[in-house]
Amino acid sequence: MRIGIRILAGVFLAWMTTAGIASATADEVDDLFSTPAADAPPAVPDNGGSLLAAYQKSQEKIAFSFDLSAGGGFYAGYRVTPDLADTSRNFTHNSFGGLTISPSIDVRPFDYFRLHGSGTILYPTVTSGNYAFGASLNELFFDYSAPGLLALRMGRFSTGWGNARILGIADLSNRTVDTTNLDSSISILPAWLQATQPSLWLKTTFPIGGIGFTGLVGLPANDSEGISSLGYGLLTELVKNKTCVSLAGYYKSDRTPRLAFMVKTSVKRLDLFLDTTTSFPTSGDPLLNAVGGLYWQASSGPDLKITAELKWNGENPTGSTTLVPDPIVIGGLSNALAFSWSDIGGSALSIGGTWYHSWVDNSGALCPYVDIDLGRLASIKMVFPWVYGADGSLYRSSPPGEAGGYVFGAGFVLALKTSF
Repeated sequence: MRIGIRILAGVFLAWMTTAGIASATADEVDDLFSTPAADAPPAVPDNGGSLLAAYQKSQEKIAFSFDLSAGGGFYAGYRVTPDLADTSRNFTHNSFGGLTISPSIDVRPFDYFRLHGSGTILYPTVTSGNYAFGASLNELFFDYSAPGLLALRMGRFSTGWGNARILGIADLSNRTVDTTNLDSSISILPAWLQATQPSLWLKTTFPIGGIGFTGLVGLPANDSEGISSLGYGLLTELVKNKTCVSLAGYYKSDRTPRLAFMVKTSVKRLDLFLDTTTSFPTSGDPLLNAVGGLYWQASSGPDLKITAELKWNGENPTGSTTLVPDPIVIGGLSNALAFSWSDIGGSALSIGGTWYHSWVDNSGALCPYVDIDLGRLASIKMVFPWVYGADGSLYRSSPPGEAGGYVFGAGFVLALKTSF
């Protein structure tokens, strides 16, 4: 049994939730195209063998771990409420802190079967005006794999389609989730804000020749939903050398039907991609969304990462008049650029930032950050968001997650950490 404990940082997730912020980039689940490797049989000790080593080997079929996070900080600035019906705004400040325990268990009695579960216990959680412990089930699913034939996953887990790292549009099954935040590889958010947003799914994956097919069914979320409330998706992928071509579709009764076409390739250390979606409103012509971009990471020397993306949102072309009931908020033409430089000169200092801009109303956001690693026990992160544009503009009304709901502000976070 492997047990790991890490004290990483504190949580102000409840405050971020009230600001209307959701992370799009959750932790990725295991790829169902991969068949779980068979566990090696327990070693049989000879006269000089280690009984402890043999015992540890025999326990690899069950793995248990948990994370313990604690810390806090301070945030101050000029804030605009995300609710468009509420025009209140003021200078404000927030102190935050908390404790989170995240247990996880993985059971693999056979090489073709796996059971996985994880949860979160959070303090403080505000309940009826009082501080209390809160608990949630993050994931609970089982995998069944028939080598070379079929992989099946059923339960509560996260899914994700598309290649965009910032301005996602092709994640059809999760279109109600805010996808305007960076993924974990270049995120300036503290790590403890990266939360999965799972749902109940039935997922099957099977290859036919060189093409892989993934079927997805969204299961009922409450007892009032029936067969008519299920969601249905199909993803087809063709991989050849460094290029992946994908075609996907998703239908649910309370969402606009959509198809997605995605291409990703690599040229001279540049990852290039194009994601497109076509939506089919109840009246009118089909509508096109598209995101193109690139990702680059230095292979040697300074640890540099750059992401650049350009998006066209045809479901909301003017940023004010939506043509479908469930569009992405930032409409029309927009772009995002992210940069990070880690461990500068071999030191504990890292810097980076993200620039968002809408070409519809020339609003946007600049979100630079500084991260200082103080060693094994602590780190400091400082964020300085600035959202620009006229009152009521797209980014002033819907600031990105890194801004924390502030038009202008500064955040300071002290994170305690250790490992065993």
